[in-house]
Amino acid sequence: MALPVTFANLPAGNNPAALLDQEFAAVAAMGTTYCTASGTNNLLLTVAPNQPVPTGYSNGQRFNFIAPANNSGAVTIQVGSLAAIPVHAGGAALSANMFIAGVATEVVISGNGIQADFVAGGSGGGGGGGGGGGTLPPNYTNPPASGGAGDGTMGVVDGGNAAAGHVGEVISATASGVGVVRNTATDIVSIALSAGDWEVWGSAVPSATNNGMQVAIAPGHTVDTTFGEGVSNIQATSVSILQTGAIRVSTASPVTVYLNVTLNY
Repeated sequence: MALPVTFANLPAGNNPAALLDQEFAAVAAMGTTYCTASGTNNLLLTVAPNQPVPTGYSNGQRFNFIAPANNSGAVTIQVGSLAAIPVHAGGAALSANMFIAGVATEVVISGNGIQADFVAGGSGGGGGGGGGGGTLPPNYTNPPASGGAGDGTMGVVDGGNAAAGHVGEVISATASGVGVVRNTATDIVSIALSAGDWEVWGSAVPSATNNGMQVAIAPGHTVDTTFGEGVSNIQATSVSILQTGAIRVSTASPVTVYLNVTLNY
C-alpha cells in the first residue's frame, strides 16, 4: 500500500499487520542511523542496537558514526553486509585527514545508492601559525566565502603537523650570511604562500655591531604599514635581534612574502 497509511481510512475488519512494519520502516528511514565504525580508509559500519538494519542503500539515507582514525586517502563505507561504496566530498574522493579520529562524522547516500557524500565532521583549512590556505568540508572542492557556512572547522588534534591546505599549516624559511648595503632595503628570505588567509611574521639577527635596524614583512615586495605590525624599527643603538609583529595576508592567488631588512652601520 502507498505511504502514508491512514489507519482511520482502512476498511472495517482485519487489516494486515505488515502495514505497521511498513510505517515503522518509513519513519526509521527519515532519521539518521547511528553506527559504530572500524577501519581507516575502508570503514565497516555496524548499526547500533535497537535500530533497523538497512537491506539496501537508497538516496537520502544518513549514517552517523565516530571516526575511528584519521583517513590517509580515499574512503569507502560498508554498512553491515551491504556492498562497500565510495565516500565523496564535492564530487571528489576524500583526501587525507578529512575524517578525524574521535570526531562525529555523517555521510548521506546519493547517486541512487552507489556512493555516500561526506556532510559533517572531519577537518578543514583556513589560516593559522605561519599560514594555512585551503578548503573546507563539506564544500571541499568549492569552499564557502569567508564567514560562510563551513568556516571554523577544527584542525589537527593529535599533536602532529597540519597538512598543506589545512588549518594550522606552518611554512617557515631561514637564511644566513646575507650581505646588506648600509641604509638599503634588502630581501633576506622569502616564503611562497598559496591562496588563503595567513598570519606572517619574521625576525632578523645582524652579525655585527650596528647603529639601528628595520625589519619588515613585505607581501609581493610591498611593505604593509597599514597598522604597523609588520614593521619594527630601532635606531641610534646597536640591535642584536629584531622581530616584527604578525600581519594578515589574505590572498585569492599565490603570493611571495619577503622579510626585508634595512641596516644602519
